[in-house]
Amino acid sequence: VQAGLADGGEIPPSPYWKDRIVFPDEEFRAPVNLQGEPRWVKFTILAAPYDPNIVYFQDCGEYEFHYHFAVDLVTPFIGMTTREFDEATLYSAGRKGILGAVIMPPDSGWPEPFALSEYGIQFVGRDAYAKEQIAELFEIVKSSIEAEAGVQAFYFPAYEQAATAEEHKAWFESQGIPISSASRWMPGNVIYSTGWALGELKYFQGTNIAHAYQTGQLEPNDILLTDGVPAEVPFVAGVISLSPSTPNSHVSILCRTYGGPFVHVA
Repeated sequence: VQAGLADGGEIPPSPYWKDRIVFPDEEFRAPVNLQGEPRWVKFTILAAPYDPNIVYFQDCGEYEFHYHFAVDLVTPFIGMTTREFDEATLYSAGRKGILGAVIMPPDSGWPEPFALSEYGIQFVGRDAYAKEQIAELFEIVKSSIEAEAGVQAFYFPAYEQAATAEEHKAWFESQGIPISSASRWMPGNVIYSTGWALGELKYFQGTNIAHAYQTGQLEPNDILLTDGVPAEVPFVAGVISLSPSTPNSHVSILCRTYGGPFVHVA
């Protein structure tokens, strides 16, 4: 696929992205990290002048993070620093692209087989999206997923989008967009990253984590207890969340990279 611009520009084709995926056996799914955890395919949707109806699904076996995929292969982001990329994707002002993931249920469970005919769609952003924008994006992504009749798509709001989703839950459902989370497949406590750590346990709301770190109230050798994990969390010894996250989150992947524990305590 070559995604066209109004002026004739395009995103170069690559074996590491495509504009349609299949459910459930998609080859671009992230490899299994922990037995029984959900799997996912991350995606990017570009803002005008690129075609906003094209979803760039990335090969998550090759690219774990949105950033590395985008700066390597997606024209408007090539060569950006991480800070420039965050500014261009996580905030509404000057946004050049929208990031997200299709989250699929675990491959197996007990008793086997554990085939669930459902998946979740999630959008990432530090600013809250308007409900109408979420509904439009949801349909664009859903229409780019090939699945059998009867497969249910859910909206899995990220931490920053949870308040909007809860406030307008009835409206979303009236649009055929049921709201849920990956915890529907993993009841009880969930481990996103295994490990161990010693440190002082400190509680901060998700919205206050960055400020606490900047002011020295939260330090790298502390264990963070929080009501929910935002898109970015500074380096700490461990993370305990009181609300569910997802194994595809930036925080989950970084905790696994550094060997730090990250859990949801139900």
